[in-house]
Amino acid sequence: MHKDTSDKVTNNLHGGFRDESYLSPLQIAKCHRALTVKNASRYVISCTYDSLNPCVITTNEDWDFTAKWDKDIFIRNKAVVNFECKISMPQKSKIVVEKGSTLIIGGTITNDCEQGWEGTIEVKRGGTLRLLSDAQIIFKGSGKIVTAEKKSKRGKIIVQNGAKVLLNGTMVQFK
Repeated sequence: MHKDTSDKVTNNLHGGFRDESYLSPLQIAKCHRALTVKNASRYVISCTYDSLNPCVITTNEDWDFTAKWDKDIFIRNKAVVNFECKISMPQKSKIVVEKGSTLIIGGTITNDCEQGWEGTIEVKRGGTLRLLSDAQIIFKGSGKIVTAEKKSKRGKIIVQNGAKVLLNGTMVQFK
């Protein structure tokens, strides 16, 4: 039986009518996710950077999906975050590992738009960055990994054999 919808009014883009222009917050979130981490992300060529709205991670997370990210990432509250994927970060963005938290990289961090990431991984006092043997960080220009200046206040950087950190195409040596 065909349902008569001629008396119903909607402006919802997904409502099945011709002149709709409204997207609900949930529909926008689904579109954003598809353009960030799903197959549709391969069609996104814009490399935007939203420095005012960072992604704050406060619980343990495993990322095993390819993503085009558009903001800074802060790891807080003793969270352990495991990147086992490829993440394209925007230029000039940063990943900050705060006290008691850990970032484990077993995948690739780069910028797909400009063949290398000109960003920063900052490991604060009490934070840990662990690069697994399959890790690859592709920096360019002023891209860097930083810790505090004083040895007693530095975060930890643990690098397994086989991990690669490249700056302008040259392998970085850790001391």
